[in-house]
Amino acid sequence: MWTRLIGWVLAAGFTGASFDFLAACAMSDKTPYQVAQAVSTGWYGKGPKGLTEALVGAASHYAILIVAAAIYAAAALRFPLLWRRPVPMGLLFGAGIFAVMRLVVLPLTPVGWTHWKPIHAVDFASNVLLAGLPIALIVAAGVRRAVEGGR
Repeated sequence: MWTRLIGWVLAAGFTGASFDFLAACAMSDKTPYQVAQAVSTGWYGKGPKGLTEALVGAASHYAILIVAAAIYAAAALRFPLLWRRPVPMGLLFGAGIFAVMRLVVLPLTPVGWTHWKPIHAVDFASNVLLAGLPIALIVAAGVRRAVEGGR
């Protein structure tokens, strides 16, 4: 079953990551290079950053959302509601992505915990609408095909 879903999972993760990354660029008024460097702060902390850090930041961002898509796919295989109702489940999944990143991942990095700011509401909406929803829609299409025997 997973061999049929790998392409769908990669497409879902890449799409969600791309939408979320572009939203971060728009919200911060920064270039993709600068946003990727900012993401790498989770690995390297504050300080000067170059091309290597930008590549690590971009790769980290995409890897996180590809793993999120794989988690959604694994759960959808076990719980059909996830692929039968991808819109509400995707919105909830996006909220979950936000919560895990904000409450678990970031506090474990050199960035640490950040107090709630108004921009976090926009970040929340971005995670829900631009990461969680596309991941759920794409994975649901793949799981539907795999389960119903299509290709």
